[in-house]
Amino acid sequence: MHSLALLSLPLLGSVAAAESVTSLFLPGFDAQKLFGSVMGSTGSTTTFFVNCPAGTDALDCGVAPGLTAIAGPKTAELQYHDQDLVSIHLRCDMSNPEVADCVETIGGVSAPYPGTSTGTFTGGDIATMYLPVTITTGAASTGASVTASTASVTSVPASAAATTAAPSATTLSGTNTASADNSKLAAAYPSFQLPMISSPRFYLLVPAVPLTSMHHTYLLHLASSTLSTLPTLHSCDMRAKTLAPFTFDLLPLGSVKPRGWVQDQLNLCATGLGGNIYNFHRFIKGSRWFGGHAEYSPLNESAPYWYNYIVPLAYLLDDEELKKQANHFLDRTLKNQHADGWIGPEHTKHGRGIWARCLVLMGMVNHALADPAQYERIVEAMLRFTRLANSMFKDDFQGLIPHPGDEFDEFCITRAHELSTTLQWLYEQVNNRQDKEVIWETMDLAWKATRAGDRDWSKFFTEEEFPKEPAAQGSTLIKHVVNVSEALRYIPQLYRMTHDRDLVDRARESVEMALKYHGTTFGALAGDEFLAGVHPKRGAELCGTVELIFSLSYLYRLFGETRYADQAELATYNGLPAGMTPDWWAHNYLTQSNEPWARNLENWPFYNCGGRALVYGLEVNYPCCLVNHAQGLPKFAMNAFVASPDLRSIAHQFLFAAEATIPVQGDRPIHITSDTHYPFDESITYRIESSRSFDFYVRIPEWATSGSTVKKDLDNDTVQEETVQADSNSLYKVQISPGKSSFRITLNARIRVVPRSNNAVAIYRGALLYAMEIPHKAKTGPPRHFAEWTPLPDDAKYSQAIRDVEYIPTADWQVAIDPSQAHFHRVATKGNLPNPVFESGAPPVSITVAGSKISNWPLEGDCAGLPPSNPSVTGKPFAIKLVPFASAKLHISEFPIVKLANVDLEKVQGSSCTIM
Repeated sequence: MHSLALLSLPLLGSVAAAESVTSLFLPGFDAQKLFGSVMGSTGSTTTFFVNCPAGTDALDCGVAPGLTAIAGPKTAELQYHDQDLVSIHLRCDMSNPEVADCVETIGGVSAPYPGTSTGTFTGGDIATMYLPVTITTGAASTGASVTASTASVTSVPASAAATTAAPSATTLSGTNTASADNSKLAAAYPSFQLPMISSPRFYLLVPAVPLTSMHHTYLLHLASSTLSTLPTLHSCDMRAKTLAPFTFDLLPLGSVKPRGWVQDQLNLCATGLGGNIYNFHRFIKGSRWFGGHAEYSPLNESAPYWYNYIVPLAYLLDDEELKKQANHFLDRTLKNQHADGWIGPEHTKHGRGIWARCLVLMGMVNHALADPAQYERIVEAMLRFTRLANSMFKDDFQGLIPHPGDEFDEFCITRAHELSTTLQWLYEQVNNRQDKEVIWETMDLAWKATRAGDRDWSKFFTEEEFPKEPAAQGSTLIKHVVNVSEALRYIPQLYRMTHDRDLVDRARESVEMALKYHGTTFGALAGDEFLAGVHPKRGAELCGTVELIFSLSYLYRLFGETRYADQAELATYNGLPAGMTPDWWAHNYLTQSNEPWARNLENWPFYNCGGRALVYGLEVNYPCCLVNHAQGLPKFAMNAFVASPDLRSIAHQFLFAAEATIPVQGDRPIHITSDTHYPFDESITYRIESSRSFDFYVRIPEWATSGSTVKKDLDNDTVQEETVQADSNSLYKVQISPGKSSFRITLNARIRVVPRSNNAVAIYRGALLYAMEIPHKAKTGPPRHFAEWTPLPDDAKYSQAIRDVEYIPTADWQVAIDPSQAHFHRVATKGNLPNPVFESGAPPVSITVAGSKISNWPLEGDCAGLPPSNPSVTGKPFAIKLVPFASAKLHISEFPIVKLANVDLEKVQGSSCTIM
């Protein structure tokens, strides 16, 4: 690697007498042939004018006209000044040969990020930042001044460089580029709004984000300060090609272990469908990926969906049997990787759709993070595949956009961005510059394909384009609820490549729009299969729920905004378990906010899901939810604790009980335990053991930002509770010192009444939605084929567990409530919560609310109609018991409201609401 001492080589301390090549510290620039001339020198400090190669303009090489580099024995500086528009000064202290401590100051009226930021380059980063610069004969007469005492340089304005500042072409063997016009920039970026200035501005050397918030100090060349005004940006050909960092990184898979009820749920998943379909189901055991021929779709996605979840499930539970399953798939897939790099069982061009590869690569990334022994071969396989994908995308976007004769459909182009989920990880794993270029270009081509294929999600998530009503029959796949849930990662992933801060707001607005127009009470998006609006009779697909959880987890790690984590918890603690039987041996396809029965419907309101979508079973409706439902909880749970790369900051992101054993290079691991029944209880006890100091953060949900308390040093009985003071990101910081630490946070949860459509309301407390459970009986039968509805072949080993289940109500459900009369109840729990915790009657919490039967809540088809805005009360008011939503398979969670006489809330009629 380069040593920083190169900056003090004798060549750099004198004016070159003839053309020669030296290395200059130029962080953020592509490797390329650059030219320079010596502007002046004082002692051992030399100042260079740096310019593009001959015949190349600034838009291609990324070097701003008027850029100067100053090299000293223990310092390096880059300076740029363009009148009063932008001034940039980067100064690095290089006293330590392996570390560069840098300070960057940006000013000017057009600077996108004015101010001062700091950062550090270390080790391998430094090696990539030395670039060869050809020094030509003669000193440049640039008008720059060199002060002997400081060796500082003031460069001339870029706009003047053409006439007074830049060396001539014959002297520099380069081309002055300041006279180039903005037309090329406009051609490269079709939506680019040209700045209203008289002289051209090209590339400014500015930080993509403040250096203090980055993993390393990276510099990005942005095309003028007006890039922040772009409404969409599809070309990611930025000069520095660095990815915007996550606020928090994932810890190694397996270092975080869920405890309590979440561990119980994961074990149920492992002993239920999630861990067993590998053993008996034709779409996994007989998949083309395992040498069979059973697939429910030409996308060949069944086993990839399964592999995507079995890896995190296996390593979270440290389950050897599940690890064997995952390793079997990985070994077979890598062994059978095609000579050209293709991954999968497809053998013809027309079968090679990219989509299922996205799932396989997600599984591989987690596999590499969990098992270091697999890392090298996984990275190599991903590189080989990426090189092939690159060539396919260059050939009219093969594999993404369907062409005549292709066997795959438009799901590939609709989900094209999913490839970057893993390629962005791969990009940061490799050091070979050619590999990085191919990876970056492949991702960029995928973005371009979405535009060419009319699947640009950044245009979809706008007030003008986003559908505010249920999708009409014949809609394109861009309105498919699973696609929309996945597409909430599109803009954030684009942001990571472009560093366009406007996209941070756009990502937030996308989530807000989706929830505003299609959000359910239980945290998911309504879609059956396509976006379905906010009517409580419309269903939320289980696949959409788990994809939404993953997207929201990703968004929180990237941006650190607690609203994403709050919504992820809402969907995970309510919508996801509502879609499963308590033992995790059967799932539904759709969940309704108001679901008075779960049976085969004769007159159903869904877009195209069919009458059996509410039934629980093995293959109810399309099999995608069978092979994908188990993704939700493992991927959520592995995000419990997250950290900064240097482990100076660790955060409890999702607040359920968990423990983390975090390896520390050259030191003992950090051990963190959280004890809680959250979200069934709001107190969380932390015990931490560490040999180093760090900042520990607890995410404070938006519903608990006032009135929450903390008690520190629990072994000291004299310590008093204090009020939690969260920062602007809703994080509460505790400074951890070496040794043992303990503290307890109690979140302030209150009953919340949230308006819904048509004057209805939903009732929440903390992260739980509360619903009226409708008494019912279960009707079971043999599992049926998803398309033919005929009984599936009996598997003797699993026949007792596998069944289809219908829930038939045994009581009325048409009630209105008076939310001003509501009372929370908690049953004291010693030790663990009941298991399964979402069994009917198992949760230790409930809310009683005043209610009354009503006479004007009709059916719409075979479902509950819209709650009446003016309910007609019949009979006397009484107390209704509301329970956590997921424990009530038949439920009402959107209630019409009415003002009632006072009710004794301690006297609940029946076990829940028996109002025959």
